[in-house]
Amino acid sequence: MNQVVEEGDEADTPRSQWWIPIGILVVNIPVLAIVSIATPPDAFYSLISAPFALLGFAITLLSPIFVHLDKQYVESVSTWEPSGWYYWMILPPLTFLSVVYIYQRHKYVGVP
Repeated sequence: MNQVVEEGDEADTPRSQWWIPIGILVVNIPVLAIVSIATPPDAFYSLISAPFALLGFAITLLSPIFVHLDKQYVESVSTWEPSGWYYWMILPPLTFLSVVYIYQRHKYVGVP
């Protein structure tokens, strides 16, 4: 039976860090939006936004892998069983699912 992680159990269970790329995606989306809105469409400013866009693209492409690996950890240490819908954050209109996933993970596991 799955249990929520308690203070004393943390030493027994190794921590998963597969949520970190999903967390980076959560931060990257608004940063890229702000940089894109705040800067004119200029070649110089594209150099500023290009690394954020490439990072977001790479993490979005790999997000199903990160979700799968973190899902295994979350199911082993808590009662929450993440939905398969979180795999769909690979699609650009559904990247908001990364925010929902991180929020739900925090609610059930406590980290981040």
